[in-house]
Amino acid sequence: MKYREFFSSLKRSETSHVRALFIKDCCAVQPIPFCFTLLLAEIIHLMERKHAEFCQAGEITAVFGLQVAPGHIESDLPKALHRIYERQHPSSHFCGVLSYLILPDDADLRGIKTWKSHQSLIVDFTTGEVMDDDRYLSLSLRTSASGKLYGKLPADVLETAWRLV
Repeated sequence: MKYREFFSSLKRSETSHVRALFIKDCCAVQPIPFCFTLLLAEIIHLMERKHAEFCQAGEITAVFGLQVAPGHIESDLPKALHRIYERQHPSSHFCGVLSYLILPDDADLRGIKTWKSHQSLIVDFTTGEVMDDDRYLSLSLRTSASGKLYGKLPADVLETAWRLV
């Protein structure tokens, strides 16, 4: 996928509290197949429903980046669900890091050119789980699950995306 395709998908999915922010050269979306843009609307809607967990009153979440997550969650699920992304690592979940900024709701998004003080969440494209960094790290290290699980993407949309890989 190209960044402009990613941004266009974000823009079409914007809500009152979750907005698309264009920041040139901010991430490497190329390794993520285009079919996963189908899931962006679901991710944005989940963030909208959980708005109070991301922002305070008078703030918005401005999403600007997506790239493959470092490290791996390992399990038998990729094989069992037929969701193998890397053939040489069939037990690795395919995960992405979605980057965002918390901004005042009246912020002029066209004037923002940096991602200093950004935040992120992790999308496990294998299971559909959307989580914070702490949960991802605990699952990657196989320690007791800590962190926050924001929700899960709809199974039917996730399945459609994987059929197109």
